[in-house]
Amino acid sequence: MLKKLWRNYQEGQRLIMVGGITAAVLVMLFSGFFWNLYVQALDLGAGGVGSKAAGDTPVAHSLAEMGTLEKFTVLEDHKKDSKPENIWLDDENYFIMTLENGERALLRYNYNNGEILSWKSEGVYVYRYPVGTWKPLEISEQARGALPQLSPPLTRTDFYIDMEGNSLTAMSETAFKGAYFTVCLVIGVFAMICYGTRRVDKWEREEQAEHEASLPRNDLELWLVGTYAIWGQFFAQVAEAGGRMAWDKALENGPLHFGGRPRDDTSRRLTKETLLDSWDIKTQDELLDTVAYMSTGPGFQKCRTQADRAWQLCRSVQLLGMSYIAGWCCREEMVARSCEVGSILQKTFRSWEELCESFLEGYAQWQLRSYPQQALANIHIRRSIYEGLWRRPDSPYRLNWYLPLDPDEWSQRDERRAAVERRMDSRDIRGR
Repeated sequence: MLKKLWRNYQEGQRLIMVGGITAAVLVMLFSGFFWNLYVQALDLGAGGVGSKAAGDTPVAHSLAEMGTLEKFTVLEDHKKDSKPENIWLDDENYFIMTLENGERALLRYNYNNGEILSWKSEGVYVYRYPVGTWKPLEISEQARGALPQLSPPLTRTDFYIDMEGNSLTAMSETAFKGAYFTVCLVIGVFAMICYGTRRVDKWEREEQAEHEASLPRNDLELWLVGTYAIWGQFFAQVAEAGGRMAWDKALENGPLHFGGRPRDDTSRRLTKETLLDSWDIKTQDELLDTVAYMSTGPGFQKCRTQADRAWQLCRSVQLLGMSYIAGWCCREEMVARSCEVGSILQKTFRSWEELCESFLEGYAQWQLRSYPQQALANIHIRRSIYEGLWRRPDSPYRLNWYLPLDPDEWSQRDERRAAVERRMDSRDIRGR
């Protein structure tokens, strides 16, 4: 459990790092670029409409000049404390500019970027407007009907002087970069979600692969698992910590695994602990020595009853399955060694029923010797598992007891079956 939590903690750290790095890279490398792009798109830079006019900005003296210039400014004498003339059209405030030649036109301007150039006399100064351009006046017919009421009248009502542009409505650089930073954070979170989703998918695939790695792939492997399935379905009930039992019918009736467990980190640790605590086995060599002792050595040779022989041989195949789950050997080695013991089983017993009944009798004798107070309850549990295995549609006990136990032959069968399936899939694709 701690290892899993630590893995999740590390993955959480990686998620934060991925999101943070993504956001940081976007901020550091592209904030200036996108701000300049924003300024360019909205004409907010120096010389843009609504910006401060410079010394080289053309000065227009008439509406005709404004129509010929792309951008311009206007110089005008202002009296101190004078209020500009204005009119509201379609809920927008338009000022009215009167040029030196008496021409009048509507005006919208960025008053923040107008400036006093010089004082001509007491209370009179020269005012320079922001950069402007000549634009068509697009207003409603109702608003346009109010224009003739102005006195003196406007010289032109089809155009107006735009010295505002996007400058008043656009975001400041600080506000833009703040919004951009927020977008980068959102992108960072999105990157975290994408990364996390991929990691979860990977974990699920790995867990599925681990789960399937200990499942029988053919009748040969199912036969081998069947020799110790009574113990295996019991071992599936062992909780992940402390050797406690977590009895669950779903687990009891769950998949039949080599070694009784999926081939994952939790089962690997638990299997090694069980081998050490119950068998005093710490290595693969010690395990193989124990298997040899129980299947062909003195442990088997001293047996006087079928119960004794089943107790030795079934647990030999069980140990080989546990070796695979512990990660001490590959699947091929485990299957080959298990077949060797399986051949001895087939020579010693005549049916699944004889084997299982003999095994349960051997288990009962061991329980009565070792744990007399709990023996009856434990014997009942194993008997219940055995009966449940008989009822299963995928029961190994439905297989021929004298199934050929040749790994090479079964490997060739699997290859031929896979080749046939590939050909069938190919035909289906062409048929579509």
